[in-house]
Amino acid sequence: MNIATLTQFMASADTSTELIEKLNFFLGKTLLTGHAESLIYLTHNSPKEVYSLSFWHSLEDLREFEKRWKTDLLMNPEFKAKPLSHHIFKLVWEFRLLTVPTIVSHLRLLTFPEKFSAQQFHEKINSRREEVKQVPGLIGAWLGVSTTNKAMALSRMDWSSLEALENFFNREVVQETVAQYRAAGFIIEEVSFNLQGSTQFDQPPRIRKFK
Repeated sequence: MNIATLTQFMASADTSTELIEKLNFFLGKTLLTGHAESLIYLTHNSPKEVYSLSFWHSLEDLREFEKRWKTDLLMNPEFKAKPLSHHIFKLVWEFRLLTVPTIVSHLRLLTFPEKFSAQQFHEKINSRREEVKQVPGLIGAWLGVSTTNKAMALSRMDWSSLEALENFFNREVVQETVAQYRAAGFIIEEVSFNLQGSTQFDQPPRIRKFK
């Protein structure tokens, strides 16, 4: 999955549950070549704030979807939500254990300080690939850099259990590393730990809901 799009919505009239249902319905019926997966997250910021994350094999595959997204969803009077932000990311690195289901998924946005480049981000990720794969309970990761804002990156980390995620982030070395990054000028936004559902675009698409 070489491309990811992340869109932030604020429900205006719908509840977050209704918004999620409409997003899942649209994603489930919009079958396009190159669309690999879509996920829906709630945030802790607001009960009406939702993120939609979709993965694509190429930018060319994404273009037709972006047209349908605007005409069939955003311009539909039944869709009562306002898009707050929209970003496209290009893959830096990913891995996946296909035999283990995702129970918890964690999204982060990182903004680099002025003197830190996307190339340095690539190099740092590449140097830690094998270390990351050995983290207990971590079953998948996707990291990419924004195509429009080279100082922004997306991190998706999938876990086999909530306990595994909590054990990782409670480790002293992890907390110290995060503190060092923040002190160096990195902005780390915890987008969501609250995955609400995912759609795998096989034929037909498989929709999985989370509670």
